[in-house]
Amino acid sequence: MPPGSSARPSEKPTKRSWCCRTGWRSRPFCSRSKAVLENLVNMRLTGARLLIFLFVSLSAGVSAQENTQEVERFALIVGANDGGANRITLRYAADDARAVANVLEDLGGVPPKNRIFLIAPDRREFIGALDQIETLIAAASGSGRRVELIFYYSGHSDEFGLLLSGHAVGYGALKARINAMVADVKVVILDSCASGAMTRRKGGRRIAPFMADSSVQLKGHAYLTSTAEDEAAQESDKIAGSFFTHYFVSGLRGAADMSNDGRVTLNEAYHFTFTETLGRTEATESGAQHASYDISLTGSGDLVLTDLRETSAALSFAEDIEGRLYVRDSEGQLAVELSKTTDRASTVGLEPGDYRAVLDRRGEFFLTEFRLGNEQTVQLSMNNFVPIDSESTIARGLGAVEKKYTHVVFNIGLFPPVEINKAFDEPILNNVSLSLLANEQDKLQGLALTTIINWQNDDMEGLNIAGITNVTQRDAKGVALAGAVNYIGRDVTGLQLGAFYNHTERHFTGLQLGLVDYTGGNFTGAQLALVDIAVGNFKGGQIGLLNITVDNVLGAQLALANLTIGNVKGGQFSLASWTQGDVVGGQFALSNITTGTIRGGQVAYLNITSGQEESHGAQIGFLNVNRGKLRGTQIGFVNYADYVDVPIGVISIIPHGMLHGNFWISDTAVINAGMKMGGKYVYNIFSVGYQPLAERQNFVWGYGLGGHIPINNDWFLDIDVMHFNHHDIENFHTRGFVEKLRLIAGWQFHEKAALIFGPALNLFWRQDKEFRYRDVSYLPGFRVASDIYLAPGFMTGFQI
Repeated sequence: MPPGSSARPSEKPTKRSWCCRTGWRSRPFCSRSKAVLENLVNMRLTGARLLIFLFVSLSAGVSAQENTQEVERFALIVGANDGGANRITLRYAADDARAVANVLEDLGGVPPKNRIFLIAPDRREFIGALDQIETLIAAASGSGRRVELIFYYSGHSDEFGLLLSGHAVGYGALKARINAMVADVKVVILDSCASGAMTRRKGGRRIAPFMADSSVQLKGHAYLTSTAEDEAAQESDKIAGSFFTHYFVSGLRGAADMSNDGRVTLNEAYHFTFTETLGRTEATESGAQHASYDISLTGSGDLVLTDLRETSAALSFAEDIEGRLYVRDSEGQLAVELSKTTDRASTVGLEPGDYRAVLDRRGEFFLTEFRLGNEQTVQLSMNNFVPIDSESTIARGLGAVEKKYTHVVFNIGLFPPVEINKAFDEPILNNVSLSLLANEQDKLQGLALTTIINWQNDDMEGLNIAGITNVTQRDAKGVALAGAVNYIGRDVTGLQLGAFYNHTERHFTGLQLGLVDYTGGNFTGAQLALVDIAVGNFKGGQIGLLNITVDNVLGAQLALANLTIGNVKGGQFSLASWTQGDVVGGQFALSNITTGTIRGGQVAYLNITSGQEESHGAQIGFLNVNRGKLRGTQIGFVNYADYVDVPIGVISIIPHGMLHGNFWISDTAVINAGMKMGGKYVYNIFSVGYQPLAERQNFVWGYGLGGHIPINNDWFLDIDVMHFNHHDIENFHTRGFVEKLRLIAGWQFHEKAALIFGPALNLFWRQDKEFRYRDVSYLPGFRVASDIYLAPGFMTGFQI
């Protein structure tokens, strides 16, 4: 903590808990198509709307009364970086969702049991989550408590709806589903491109919010969106999130508490978020971003989103502080950002931990560091801040405070503190550091070489070589070579080569080689190890005995076992592959299991696709299972699908496909009954029959594969190949076989009945020397070999 920055902690009594988005700076993946003049007109209209909101908010804050009715709040929170093909993968949608989930749990009265949290869901999982939250809400209704729902979504969308891995969820369908839930109050927050279209669609009303009446209960809905219907939602690398959600979360933590009553209402949160988002995006390449709303709430008082009195740790700014405040946690993440005036004190709720606050007062910068303990409030005044050089911080306080290093070009020693670095003031930057046992510096730009451990307190750029371990607490760019373990505390660009274990806490770009490779964030490149683990999105290749990815995969996985808790676009090659999501590409293994859908192919002894939505492609294996509709083919000994176009197998069970009973007479068996089942164009047929006309009566059973050709509503044509076994009816001894090619015409004279008839070509061959062709058919046949006959045939009967 800098001199003079001793913050005063005070004990706090325990309370009862109750489109893509464009990249900031150089990633303009979405842009607005409005002309400059139209932007100015929109901004003027928006300014008027803001004045109305501010007036209503302040009035509501003055007149709001404590609501004695108990409240039970539920939340469905969704973060989805993947919007499908031709859309850039977002970086921070999942992080935004986590931030909202945390603040609602800390301050918003949403216990974990009442929250459903989804990262990178497909459409099926999203619909399932809506079902779950609806069930929870229905169970809580009728208890006398006011039931509230908060739905938050961060990800891709367009003017028609949300985009989840390329699958759309329309705004109209989403609103209808949410409105049908029995919650008294429904709050929907969308942080995505063109999300303002949801507030403009038919059924949405733009009226003055929070209309007062004699009711003691608050009822209705509120839709808040991060953009207008023709705007891009923007995210920023500097704040590691989207502008809208960053300011929304800051507001909920207390920055939006305009009435200074320790509570943040819906009106206060919207006003703060709108103003801050607009101010930060006016100068971006994608243009100003205008949050939108559709609010219709009736009842007394105002809707409180967060209660700062319920926080386990709080930060209070005294009245003498004025300017722009940026509060960062120990990892450098921006936790809260707000503007502070001298006319009032401000309080924000934070999680316990170490923090750094930077104050920007009209171009003058001040710094303080402090620790928040559990159940503690830290009070800051100007006496706690010390001036810092304006050049040591990035403009507007959005970057972490940069250290000034003592540049020591060459360091040599045995181990710290027996080294040259000890003679200089910390923090130290080395270009070359050579040590017999251990190296330590704050920052390395060059080479560090030692027999045991290299340790950088901050960043490393260059080459780290250690006999046992390399540790870099922050970012690394370059090569880390260790005899045992490489550990990087934040992001990596380059190569990690550790004989046993490579660990990257956040994102990795490059190559990891070791017995076990771990990346805690997104990975771009290649992992080669016995066990490869990537917690975020993976782009590239994984080669190992076991590959684990806890998000989406774009590339290839080669291993004895592949496990992906997300979608796969590319190829999986292994003895066993398991994907909890959709597969676009191919799975090649002894066993392939996918809980979503496929677009491509599965080749294995066992293929299972359990997603109930439509798949496209092929399943090739001994046993193929698809619980949904498969537009394509299944080739296997046993095929099962809810529906498939072309099933080819000995047994094909298609509940929503073709399923008919056939009854017919033929030249080779007077009485026949069979079951015909399959897809729209291909079927299997199984039959039993009886031939009493031979000298010794025969029992007949058969099976075959055929094709179905619909001609019109009344006629169809089938062509199939069947194999029949003829057995002596007395001792069931196999006597001979008939291979039959049939051409069958069908007349659908009733919705559920058809007349079937047609010619056949029989190939007879015998197993019993006493069995003759005449024991099969009385039609003339032609002998083509000693035990083989070729003969014409016929069939006629009914299909139901």
